Amino acid sequence: MIGEVRVLLDVNAKGGTLIGSVSPSTLSLNELIRSRLGAAIEWAVREAPYHKLGSGKSFRGSIAWDGQVVGVGSGRIVLPSDFSRLVCYQMSDWVRPATTPISDDDPRYSLQVSRYPGIKGNPESPVVAILNEPIGLVLQFFSCEAGERVFIKKANYISVPKVLPQDHQVELPDKLYEAVLYRVAYLVCITLGEHERGAYYLNISKEYLG
Repeated sequence: MIGEVRVLLDVNAKGGTLIGSVSPSTLSLNELIRSRLGAAIEWAVREAPYHKLGSGKSFRGSIAWDGQVVGVGSGRIVLPSDFSRLVCYQMSDWVRPATTPISDDDPRYSLQVSRYPGIKGNPESPVVAILNEPIGLVLQFFSCEAGERVFIKKANYISVPKVLPQDHQVELPDKLYEAVLYRVAYLVCITLGEHERGAYYLNISKEYLG
């Protein structure tokens, strides 16, 4: 990835130094590019449309039911500690998975906790919310009707993006690769004060992201 960003920046000499009109620095261009990878990947994962996220990682956990009857109504499951974005969540009695979670400050959330069942999420039109609770991030789902036999059918997420210097690897959905390259080029240009050139790379990164 570092090499491909260098090509985008038209700086191909191995181990080149910083470009632009900045003061001399001990940072090499390679190090500057590497330092911007994490931010670029976080942006892509956060802003990407659902269909570009890939399958993600599977997660499971114990369900805490909000009501007194197991398998009926809404429930909660603690999300993994490295959770970044939901790909999909589906209980076994839902006709389709939920892919776009809401938050507890979303106006739609108040409908889910209403005492009137007709306006809540249901197996035909499920709703999930991601809540920030003292124990961490929690997924709350609405809702189930199958009773004790219900189970988690699908639960996939994208983990917090990581740059792994010891393995020279990054974790990144395949369809976000080009968008990240151009985003890194944009961040490098901004760091070096080349704002006009950076705007060019920024626009391309958004086009790749879709």
